[in-house]
Order: sequence, then C-alpha cells, then structure tokens
Amino acid sequence: MAKFAAQLLALILLGVSEWGNSLSVPTTGRPSHSCDCGDLENHSQTQYVTLEEHKAKLEELEDKQKELNTQFHSLLNVLATGSKGISGLTLTSEELISQMQNSESPRVKRETGAPGSQHDYALPKVHSGAIKNGGAVYTRWGSGRCENDATLLYKGFAGGTFYGSMGGGTNFQCLPDEPEFQKSPNNKTRGGSMINGVEYQSFGYGIFPDSAHNQNVPCARCYTETRSAVMMIPAKRSCPAGWTQEYEGYLMSAYEHFQTSSTYECVDSHPEYVRGAEMNNDGSLMVFVKLDCITAGACSSYDSNLELSCVVCSK
Repeated sequence: MAKFAAQLLALILLGVSEWGNSLSVPTTGRPSHSCDCGDLENHSQTQYVTLEEHKAKLEELEDKQKELNTQFHSLLNVLATGSKGISGLTLTSEELISQMQNSESPRVKRETGAPGSQHDYALPKVHSGAIKNGGAVYTRWGSGRCENDATLLYKGFAGGTFYGSMGGGTNFQCLPDEPEFQKSPNNKTRGGSMINGVEYQSFGYGIFPDSAHNQNVPCARCYTETRSAVMMIPAKRSCPAGWTQEYEGYLMSAYEHFQTSSTYECVDSHPEYVRGAEMNNDGSLMVFVKLDCITAGACSSYDSNLELSCVVCSK
C-alpha cells in the first residue's frame, strides 16, 4: 500500500510538472537579431504575449503549486496514519517520508527575459513535522498521578451512581477537583440525576491496606503524547511486547447484588485516598471482581477464589 501511494504521489507531481511546462511562456519582446538564421526562423513562429498575461500565467501556476502542496501533505498524512495497522507493507510511513525528503523534488520550468533563458524552482519538499502522533488519553483510577512520560491533564475523584439507585449512569466518571459551572437554575429543588462519590469496599482481604476500606477513590486523566493506543487488559499484570505499562491494579465494579450496575475499571494496586473525605458515606461503591470459572469454562486456568488483576498498556 505504501509503495502504491508513493507511486501515486509521484504521478501527481509529474502531472503538475508537465502542466507547469505547458504554462511556460516568453515575456514581451522581440527575438534577438544576434541569433543565426535558423534560430530566427524558429523564433518567428513564437506567439508573444503581454507582460500582464505572462504574470497572470505565473500566478496561476503558483496557485496550482499551493493546491498541490496541500494535497500532497494530506495524502502523506493519510498514508502515515493508515498504514500502521496493515500487515504486508513494504514501506513504513517514516521510510516513505525519508524517501520523499531525499528524492529530487519535481521542478517546474518558467521562462524569463529573452526567449530560451529559463529558470526553474522546486516544489516544496515534505517535512517530517507534518506527521504528528495524536497520542491517547486514559483514566488512572485509585491515583492522582501519571507514570512514565504521560502528562497529567487533571486530577480529581471518582463519581458514580448511588449503590441503591434503580437509575442513573452506569459508568464511573473522573470529576475534576476544580469544577466549572454554567447557568444556576431558579428552582433549587428540581428533579434530576445525582452522582455520588465512590468508595473502596476492600474490607480486610489483605489486598489493599485495611485503611483503604470506605475511603473515597481519587483519579487522574493522563495523556500519552507519543503513544496513540491505550487498552486495559483484565486478568493480566504484564503488557504485550512493544507496549508500555502505564499502571497495574485490580479489576473493580459495583457489587453484583446492588440495584445498579457499573462498568469494570482497573484500580491502581497501590490505592491513594481523597483527603477530607474519610467518612463512610456509602455513595457509589467499588468491590473486587472474581471470575465464575464454571460458567466461563475456564477453571483450568482461572481460580474463582482469586480477585482479578488488570493492567493498562499503551503503544
């Protein structure tokens, strides 16, 4: 695919180069009489135009160059971002950029001065800075920090639906420490949905420190600028080869006998607490998760008495 795209781009550039040659026109003036008769006979067949017409043609050519440059960068960006997950490629996006940078740029000729005197200029080459990884964002539950080279976007605390509610949301939210509100309603007693703070229900199992039980769960939103893919793997503590481990922990969710359900989240194996929220309020609750290996048909490798681990990986 990469080789095909490179050939396609080369054809586009070649076509514009030939198009530029077709716009090549001599400036106003008469042919020099110092040339030999053969040259004079050839010049006598040339159709001369005004300086204004010549300038208009050159401006048209420059506009076409700008358009081509935009299309060229767009095609290369598509190739660089779209070829990463495709097997069987003969060129990587970086190799394609290198070939484009090192190759001779197509040149478009234009005539200035007397007929026959030509100057040419190159179409702009591709710069590697045009290709930029978009990065990825993930939530680190149970911690207000980001590891490795990930950037902390904001820290806050986990929010979820009250464990006894019949409605509300099912996914946990990482609420920032410093909120920003919009309009204040006139009726303070209006109906709506309420989001609650989330507490660890870790009890004294020896997995989290005993002091973590009933503490509120902090969270952080982290940005990996140089790694564009992030995944959470349940029941694993290590990442695939070539992936970076952001953090590991335990899989947690709402208790199965609660009236409300929740998503499964990976909570840091070294839990931190939200300071100032040490009271046992029993709002939204997180408990450890185990696999029923009988229903899963996986008792040969899973133990239904062991809480599931998890790991968050990026690449």
